Amino acid sequence: MKTWLFFDRFKFFVRKNSSTSGAVKLASETYVNAQADGDVTLPVLIMHGLFGSKAVWAHIARFLAMESNPRRKIIALDARNHGDSPHTSEHSYEHMSNDLLYFMQMNKIAKATVLGHSMGGRCAMYFSLTQPDKIEKLIVCDISPINNNDSQFSTIKFQLETMNQVKFPKDVSLHEAKNDVDKQLSVKIPKPLSRQFILTNIIQNEDGSFSWRFNLPVLVQNFQQNIDQFPNVEGKVFNGPVLFLIGEESSFVP
Repeated sequence: MKTWLFFDRFKFFVRKNSSTSGAVKLASETYVNAQADGDVTLPVLIMHGLFGSKAVWAHIARFLAMESNPRRKIIALDARNHGDSPHTSEHSYEHMSNDLLYFMQMNKIAKATVLGHSMGGRCAMYFSLTQPDKIEKLIVCDISPINNNDSQFSTIKFQLETMNQVKFPKDVSLHEAKNDVDKQLSVKIPKPLSRQFILTNIIQNEDGSFSWRFNLPVLVQNFQQNIDQFPNVEGKVFNGPVLFLIGEESSFVP
């Protein structure tokens, strides 16, 4: 069961305005209902959470595309250091916001509704504050801009460190490799659902070896300062419509 919270104004504070300096080209997947009548209106851009990818949102993106009236393109993105997007040594909400702006510029998207979950939700909030003219509406799923050391978001660092200790097996199938890694993770990550989500990020390389799809060393390095913490303040306001979707028993929102 979910609790839906509506806000018509979002105010927080950010460090500085964004530019596209150092931006990377984000991988994306576009969904649109070709059977619907009428012109396509402003798109919806979906930004996943930590360890996620555009593939995680494929089912929801298809549903939104089919149900949109008027017709909209639903575009699911891979964040830098995730999915099929480039790996870089830098990972912060400022960098991810620059990537989003660059994506919109390269695809000639003047304005969009941005939907972000967890890490993607914080990036969406930061983007709305630094680029308010680019946002039609903002949807934030199960995260807030409030830095709270007791939140579940902070415990993810432990999962990152646990993944960093994983030893991938050799000369086995992908299925066998996932089973092996699952056993390693289960010692410190007891929840099966958490491990199953993590295991979707194991890939087999051309030489037969295995690795994480996301850029684990960079995420570990940047987590505490640049992911767990929302950027410092300097007074920006987004006056457009905002919807916060929060799990009824969520520990990610204080």
